[in-house]
Amino acid sequence: MTTINTAQQGSQGTTVNPYLAGSSAPARQEKTLTELEVTGTIPEHLDGRYVRNGPNPVSDLDPGTYHWFLGDGMVHGVRLREGRAEWYRNRWVRGPRAARALGEPPRHPRLRSGVEAIGANTSIITHAGRTIALAEGGNACHELTEEFDTIGPWDLGGTLSGGYTAHPKRDPDTGELHAVSYHFGRPNTV
Repeated sequence: MTTINTAQQGSQGTTVNPYLAGSSAPARQEKTLTELEVTGTIPEHLDGRYVRNGPNPVSDLDPGTYHWFLGDGMVHGVRLREGRAEWYRNRWVRGPRAARALGEPPRHPRLRSGVEAIGANTSIITHAGRTIALAEGGNACHELTEEFDTIGPWDLGGTLSGGYTAHPKRDPDTGELHAVSYHFGRPNTV
């Protein structure tokens, strides 16, 4: 296995990893904020959630070897309705590693350790009434509640044996979701 050192020396001789500093610095706790102050106006017709998913390590790690592809997933979102921002919340996607670090039982104990243990950290979609956190490269996808709490891994009703792409495309005419899925550990298989 090859290890890539992503850290750089800071001005005081300290190790600085660009994936753990500045706007990429991890959030250290989950929050729920309500009655948000809005500067300007939110159009009344906007009704839904504005969400993002990204890597956010839940526990301490080696800054010399950490890469953001390996961070536990954290979903952030704002609920908009009737010209108001009703809430902001952020939640870690409870993959096996994050659940363990947070002192919780895993949502799906049969998932292997390693990359599949990482909570989906790349994208988030709503499809067929479900909110799904996605990751690339064969990681397990996770279904979330409307408020971003992890329900558990999502396997399309047992039809998905591995991961699912983080970048599916929805057919605007049929509503079907299309994807090419793969697992980095199973080469030459799509």
